Amino acid sequence: MSGDDPGFSPGAGAPGADGGFAVARAFPFRETGYLGPEMFPHLVRVIVRRPPPEYDRGFVEEVRLVEFVRARQPRVAWVLLVCWALIAVKCALVLWLVEKYHLRFNPLWVTAPTIACALLCTAIYFRRE
Repeated sequence: MSGDDPGFSPGAGAPGADGGFAVARAFPFRETGYLGPEMFPHLVRVIVRRPPPEYDRGFVEEVRLVEFVRARQPRVAWVLLVCWALIAVKCALVLWLVEKYHLRFNPLWVTAPTIACALLCTAIYFRRE
């Protein structure tokens, strides 16, 4: 398409020289209400459902799948181990602080969600395919 084409507007939606919008020039059927043959170039083919002659050339003829199992990364296992050690330290610290300062809540309110989330993360890591 070129710049002199009346249906082409490089700045669609921008005000034109005549004060109107370029969208009106890009879609002339909005003004006239006429939908000409240029609007539906393959309408007959869609209605009849007749595929084009080059239709079969676009398909893949063969697919070979090779099962690939990713090995577990030892670094991730070490990170999990370090996190579990930090969680154990946190739980012991919370139990000690609650007992030392005579706080009036059960320490499981702090430790149980931590352990549950850690168990979930560990299970997801070890159960993945």
